[in-house]
Amino acid sequence: MKMRVIFLSALDVWSIGDREGASSFYNTITLYTSYGHDVFLIKPISTRRKNYDIKGLHYINIDVDYIDFVRSIPKISFFADFIFRVKLTHNFIRQASALIEESNNMPCLLYAYEVHAVAAAEYLSKKYKVPFIARFQGTILDSKIHNKLFWYLRYNVHYRALRTKADMVIMTDDGTNGLNILKLLENKTEKIYFWRNGVNAPNLSLSIHPHVDDIRHKMREYLNFTDKDIVLMTLSRLVCWKRVDRAIDALSILLKQYPNCKLMILGDGDAKDDLQSRVKQKNMENNVLFVGAVEQSSLYQYFAVADIFLSLYDISNLGNPLMEAMLYRMPSSTIKNGNT
Repeated sequence: MKMRVIFLSALDVWSIGDREGASSFYNTITLYTSYGHDVFLIKPISTRRKNYDIKGLHYINIDVDYIDFVRSIPKISFFADFIFRVKLTHNFIRQASALIEESNNMPCLLYAYEVHAVAAAEYLSKKYKVPFIARFQGTILDSKIHNKLFWYLRYNVHYRALRTKADMVIMTDDGTNGLNILKLLENKTEKIYFWRNGVNAPNLSLSIHPHVDDIRHKMREYLNFTDKDIVLMTLSRLVCWKRVDRAIDALSILLKQYPNCKLMILGDGDAKDDLQSRVKQKNMENNVLFVGAVEQSSLYQYFAVADIFLSLYDISNLGNPLMEAMLYRMPSSTIKNGNT
């Protein structure tokens, strides 16, 4: 039965760029479009936030360009975040209301993707008597749940969203202890699913692929690595809590004993300039390669190049990059946080 599916989210469909970064949001949307449903995504847009062409998906944009600028100013970012949440919630409700009212008796489903959309979805669900799903990509609350007032005020939107009763809650099993947090916050939703993200990885049998040696040699030549180089690899958005700086610092120590060590950093993000400055300060420009964002369909070529995969996040390392490294039979070094 065809229905109108209305996604509400503060996130872009792709976390880095078109078909670059985490694919879980994209996969969720395209599952609904593939079944022929009438799918809308209400989301913020600015110079830093993009729309990506997806067949069957209709965008309704909320302009937040000026708020994104203010949020980048550290001393007032907290107040800008508050304005951002208020503006989003108001527009989520206004735009989704119009879609529900014009649905001409077509069944509707509200899909709140991550914490900023849950309050609006809850209000709309009660007002129009339509079901809603709350979807969380893990949680940051595990280390903050017991530290009372400060963290409650700082991350109120997270606390409130994870407490909210929905028709269905989907919490990603990424090592951030999300299921236990839902229980501690006494979420009353009857249908709670604790699922690990799937991994769409081409050439899963790369390590036994008949042409893997050719791929490795050609890519190393293309990237200016020699066959004797020991290549370390990170794969993530370049944001502070992904802690790519740890890989850079580790390399500076390794080079004292293994001068042929190289570090290949895949991904892009706000922390890139700081990371490049760190490399320059340590005089390691010849040993560190910033590859940039890479389409998922091309990742296997970089896994063929690397010898060791590093995942050194502050918050759980049990995400898709580590699972992709495992699928490619890549020796990995990570941190014992989450369920690694």
